[in-house]
Amino acid sequence: MGRTPDISFRPYVGVSAIYDTSFTGVVTDSAGKLQNLDSIGVQATAGVYGLHHFKHSILGLSYNGDYQHFAHNSYADGINQMLSLHFSHQLSRRLAFSLTEVAGTYTRNYLYSTGGGLLDPQA
Repeated sequence: MGRTPDISFRPYVGVSAIYDTSFTGVVTDSAGKLQNLDSIGVQATAGVYGLHHFKHSILGLSYNGDYQHFAHNSYADGINQMLSLHFSHQLSRRLAFSLTEVAGTYTRNYLYSTGGGLLDPQA
């Protein structure tokens, strides 16, 4: 097996069709009740993650962003972004120290959990 490169980054992009049910509208119907609507849409995702290997440490960085657009419910459109930084240092053969910081913005948090960890591109 070859040596792991010191720095490695992996960009990614994706496009998905989405369908959501029971959006509570911001407009009332003729009876004065809030409307519940279904809508089809599209979601675009892009990001990059990478690691830098030192002799006894690893520094990782990850960015993920996505945009959702709904055809008949533009009030539900949104952008989510997440930036993660991870540092890990091997203190001894059996003892390591790790620190992770995560920051982000989101329009609506539907169990948005991609920012909590970094993937090892070599795994």
